[in-house]
Amino acid sequence: MSILKTGLALGIIFIVFASPIIAGDLIIGSGSSVVANNASLDINCNNVTVENGGVLDLNSSLMFDTGTLDVQAGGSLVEVDSQIKYCSDKKTLYVIPALGGKTVIICL
Repeated sequence: MSILKTGLALGIIFIVFASPIIAGDLIIGSGSSVVANNASLDINCNNVTVENGGVLDLNSSLMFDTGTLDVQAGGSLVEVDSQIKYCSDKKTLYVIPALGGKTVIICL
């Protein structure tokens, strides 16, 4: 194997295994369940959908940084001593000082 092919193969392996994994929305489909017992689930401001026949069981757990939570007809959300915190609950302040101008404050 030439040095170029070896370097290319190693580069691809590095990109695949060293890159951060970005997940999308959580969809709990029919016949599926997510069970959290005394856990913390960081949803990273993505959406959670519990479809017909799906179950989201939060038992003494915290699900935080939730985008939206949609429990469709026939889906089940079980909350026992649990909390759900949404991204919209956060208030983040960014202060951008301006050189010779007015300071900008952004509240998200």
